[in-house]
Amino acid sequence: MITKKQVDTNLSKEELLQMLAVKQNQINSLLEVTKAVNNNYSKHAIFRIFEFILRAQFDVNKILLFSRTAKDGEWVCAMEHNAEDAIQQIDVGRDLERFQFIQKITNFPFEGFEDFDLLIPISHKKEPLAYLLLGCPLFEGEIEKANDQVKLIETLANIIVVSLENKRLFKRQLEQSQLKKEMDLAAEVQQLLIPTKLDISPSIQAYGHYEPHGEIGGDYYDYLQCSDHKYALCICDVSGKGLSAGMLMSNFQANLRALISREYPLEQIVDMLNFKIREITKSARFITMFLGVYDHEIQVMRYINAGHNPPILLQNGEQKLLKEGCPLLGALTSLPNVNIGEVAIEPGDMLFMYTDGLIEIENEEGAMYDLDSLQQSLKSAPTDNPKGLSDYILHEADQFRGKQPYPDDMSLLTCKFIG
Repeated sequence: MITKKQVDTNLSKEELLQMLAVKQNQINSLLEVTKAVNNNYSKHAIFRIFEFILRAQFDVNKILLFSRTAKDGEWVCAMEHNAEDAIQQIDVGRDLERFQFIQKITNFPFEGFEDFDLLIPISHKKEPLAYLLLGCPLFEGEIEKANDQVKLIETLANIIVVSLENKRLFKRQLEQSQLKKEMDLAAEVQQLLIPTKLDISPSIQAYGHYEPHGEIGGDYYDYLQCSDHKYALCICDVSGKGLSAGMLMSNFQANLRALISREYPLEQIVDMLNFKIREITKSARFITMFLGVYDHEIQVMRYINAGHNPPILLQNGEQKLLKEGCPLLGALTSLPNVNIGEVAIEPGDMLFMYTDGLIEIENEEGAMYDLDSLQQSLKSAPTDNPKGLSDYILHEADQFRGKQPYPDDMSLLTCKFIG
């Protein structure tokens, strides 16, 4: 702005016009940068405009701008003109982070600063965002003599860097919001895959409990009718967590149901599931599974345990661990030594299936609610119905862990054989 005091001095018409032209150029620079920001120009385009202004209006012959990367916060060169050698010599953390205000560069004790005259730190809410280094004859003398030009450059730099940072933060917020929506939708879809009604057969009462550790878990259980007198009971655990584990679980469910509906033998079912999982994950993820097929006519259950925590059959006051089977699915090209287990089922027997989120619970002293603890709890658990037994075990586990969180997804599938 031209003050009254300046006008009152004996300025010639040419000098006054020259001063007005300088001020007009400064206003035009502000407008050009503001327009670029408001029109959502790319980062590269905005920096090109800034470089042109610095070189054309202020005769700047060397430019370096360091800014943080969005991904990991590392300092990188965001803009450079005629200063390529200095990029490798300057260490922002060592050389520049100490400065919070504009500095005249004189005798900096580090290499790379010889041809620069001015340092302009750029920050937002006391967080350093960028450092602008300029080489220009205008700044070789006292900074105060070029105070107006320095302030304008500082203003332009702040407008550009802070607006780009705000744009980045807004974009990240949108991405996180979109990801949250997608995760919520995936969690809803996964919940639909877990059966809520387990009243397929009058000969089996069943109750399931599913508690994911995060929004999307990797546990799964199912209760399926194979034929008029055969029913399949399944529980499994996908390695890892999150969206990828949930997607693998849904794919596994689709394959399992297709194979069960065709009444393939257990040996063939696990072999085909193992092939499918390896084909999808390339051995990057694995699945443990217990799959039992109960024949109501002969009251026998044939089962296979693929590396899963052994379900516990409560029968005549005793507990039987159902361990027969094979290695977990997805780890090996082919499954060696596939053993099929077989147990006679009597009316009143109960089968308790679970994932490792139950037997990996720790209390505040670091003790674990392990398989022995679970078997001790089952000795006192009510056996009137599956829900009552499951609720009792969950209560025991909660009492044991106190304020400690569950370490993993947890699923229970409890069945009572009526006869």
